[in-house]
Amino acid sequence: MERPDRPACRSALVVRPAAPADARLLAAMNRHLIEDQRHHSTATDADLEARMRRWVSGDQYAVALIERDGLPVAYAVWRDDEDGIYVRQFFVSRDHRREGLGRVGFAALVDGWGDKPVKLDALVHNERGLAFWRALGFRDYSLILSLDRPRSGNGRQVHGRDRDQPRAEDGDRAGSQDRRDPAR
Repeated sequence: MERPDRPACRSALVVRPAAPADARLLAAMNRHLIEDQRHHSTATDADLEARMRRWVSGDQYAVALIERDGLPVAYAVWRDDEDGIYVRQFFVSRDHRREGLGRVGFAALVDGWGDKPVKLDALVHNERGLAFWRALGFRDYSLILSLDRPRSGNGRQVHGRDRDQPRAEDGDRAGSQDRRDPAR
């Protein structure tokens, strides 16, 4: 259904692999994703850019930009493993929402993945995100629970065994957080 206050998704979308030169743009979009879903990430903009640069340049994740008329309107980060496709991040720019771009862009990604199962995480309080994924046919699969812990002076979570010990900085912990936090 077309909304009268928003143009329909009429222009063709182009899905292209992200390049290292896209890292700053991807980091800014990732920051908006973190804000929109009220994620508790403590990553700085520099952290997000460095992580995007690693992902774009590495082999752990695939990263794509989705463009309309040459302008980036969305991005996706995923990996392909023995369990199928795991979507770590999918984001449509704020000023391009409710135009069908997310649905069409995600469908283009899925077409490239063949018949592999697709899984993703969504924060339970992100009602708009959950509604989007459910409208695309995703169903509830699991629930990951989180226990809030006291924070150290540097804003990092402190575990009971570490409360009186200085804690080494561990970056974004992407490898250990994969299935728990799509915004990280």
